[in-house]
Amino acid sequence: MSCRRSMASTLALAGALAAGRASATGILYPSDRSPPPAAPAQPKTTDRADEEGGWPMHPWEAAPLDVEIVGTPPLAEERRIGDYGQPRWTARRRFPTTRIYVIPAGMVELEWWFRYAAPFDDPVEQRKLCSAWELSMGLGHRLQLDLYLQGEQRGRDGKFGMDTEKVELRWAFANWGVVWGNPTAYLEWIHRNAAPDKIEGKLLLGGGLARGWHGALNAVYEREVAGEGEGEMALSGGVSRTIVDSAVSLGLEAKVALVDFAGARWDFVEQKYLLGPSVVWNPVPPANVLFVPLFGVGRDAEKDQNRGVLEAWLVTGWAF
Repeated sequence: MSCRRSMASTLALAGALAAGRASATGILYPSDRSPPPAAPAQPKTTDRADEEGGWPMHPWEAAPLDVEIVGTPPLAEERRIGDYGQPRWTARRRFPTTRIYVIPAGMVELEWWFRYAAPFDDPVEQRKLCSAWELSMGLGHRLQLDLYLQGEQRGRDGKFGMDTEKVELRWAFANWGVVWGNPTAYLEWIHRNAAPDKIEGKLLLGGGLARGWHGALNAVYEREVAGEGEGEMALSGGVSRTIVDSAVSLGLEAKVALVDFAGARWDFVEQKYLLGPSVVWNPVPPANVLFVPLFGVGRDAEKDQNRGVLEAWLVTGWAF
């Protein structure tokens, strides 16, 4: 009998030591360090709206795909969600001037944009005020559709008119993390009531740089399909640092834009070089507020003139 009791005690002690070794491996769980319940079945990667959230899909409520985490746990906004396994932060706009990837399948968001642009030496008479409303929809199959209605006022006494409609389609080449930079193709048709239509193409790149650090880069080409054939080549980029997880981030954005015309391609008669800080604020999970003032130099080659310029964006959004 004493032998059996001794054997039971030995086995119990061995079990305790084994448990201690397991807890020292650095495996952390979303809520605490205690062992989790039985692991649920791994989510399937499909090209449809999230089954739990239905349609529309709410990225802040989506269950993370990474059930177990080894080492330092990621921020909540960096947990993988959705059909494409993308980090939660990519479901909302991070930079006003630079796009990243596509929104999750089933997500619907409405945004209002306001942009102010003017030279420093004449901030009223030569100002441009632009308002735009954008509806974004995650279609599945790594596709995103955006519809815009845009208006503009020029100068102090110019009349504001809704004169531009845009249709944009994005397609990500692969699920998140499969291809370096998460490349995404962007194609937009711009219909203008008082000027020739335009077509715009972009290559979107973006990803996480380190824990709490995120970056993006866009290469842009836009051209009128008639008229003088005005074309614009641009490069925009940004980097941001999370200050409060899923709520506040601060960053830096830059943009270079070069304009030419048919018959004189690569002779850039207008040039802009801009740089400025950016802030992103999510007051409540469905809401998103972004602000960035860009300062720099604008060059008019025809007048052989360089001028200080300001372009400022305010973007507010609500995910349904």
